[in-house]
Amino acid sequence: MPTKTVFILGAGASMPYGFPSGMGLVKSIINSLQAVRPDLRSKESFNHPLPRILIKGMPYTLIDGFRNDLSRSQSYSIDVFLNNWPKYVDIGKMCIAYHLLEAEQKCLKEKKLTGDWYQHIWSKIYLVDSEKYSFSFYTFNYDRSLRYFFQGASKSMFQENEKYIKLLKSIPIHHLHGNLGMTEFGALDTVHNFESLRAVSENLKIIFEVDDMTIFNQLHDELKECNNIVFLGFGFHPDNLKRIGFPRIKFFTNGYMPNIYSSAFGLTRIEMNSLFVKDLRTLYNINFHKMDDRDLSSRVTAGNVVEDNIKFLREHFPFEDLLLP
Repeated sequence: MPTKTVFILGAGASMPYGFPSGMGLVKSIINSLQAVRPDLRSKESFNHPLPRILIKGMPYTLIDGFRNDLSRSQSYSIDVFLNNWPKYVDIGKMCIAYHLLEAEQKCLKEKKLTGDWYQHIWSKIYLVDSEKYSFSFYTFNYDRSLRYFFQGASKSMFQENEKYIKLLKSIPIHHLHGNLGMTEFGALDTVHNFESLRAVSENLKIIFEVDDMTIFNQLHDELKECNNIVFLGFGFHPDNLKRIGFPRIKFFTNGYMPNIYSSAFGLTRIEMNSLFVKDLRTLYNINFHKMDDRDLSSRVTAGNVVEDNIKFLREHFPFEDLLLP
């Protein structure tokens, strides 16, 4: 059996590439919809392209109500908000799709990156013997930046299509809540009307829409057998943890506990020392790694959300030891 590592990605994993955090996405949506002239009911009521698209297929009252309720909710997550407002699910997902395509487009133009952990991981695993070492990625993010990076890097690395295809198959990337589908990466101009934007948004699944647990069951099976679990940019939201099997982590085969590494996103020391993390540590002997390991609150790495992931991987995840011949 190969040495297996499973990466679980949260919003903080995509932030170095220009993608918003959960709160950042909420703010972007509110800002894009708030330039409204309330005396009008046409696309000219708005200064931003997104509501001009939405008004073609939705009543003004729905757009305005969605913006106002989202703004007043003080929610850190659009998904959590939509979970409580089913009538806003369609417009919410269309807004998510638009802003993520916009972020993908900006990602294509951005040349200088701080905290490029994609390149760091790629430089470690593209030469790995897949019969000895296995890597897989499960992401809660809708954006496709990791897949886009791996596809571009592997295609440019090898002349032979066979090697390129084989390598991509050996590094599977799974989107737990869907993604932007087959739309070309960063192709914001392809969603210039209501119908096209809605079609893209239908690929996204918010929490209560994920009835088919197949992908989560697949993740559970991998976690049971893996040697390493690496959380990157993860917020440790209780709903997400329950879906991936935490804290019901007794399912590890034969009582075997894999190595668990984590860079947390947006957690303070008090939050890291919460009862939930204490229970996780006490019940399941999970070691959240950090250089200074004197107390529980320092077992989760947090800090600069842009630089954290690559710094964490370099300082704590033993690629060099793992990949020894």
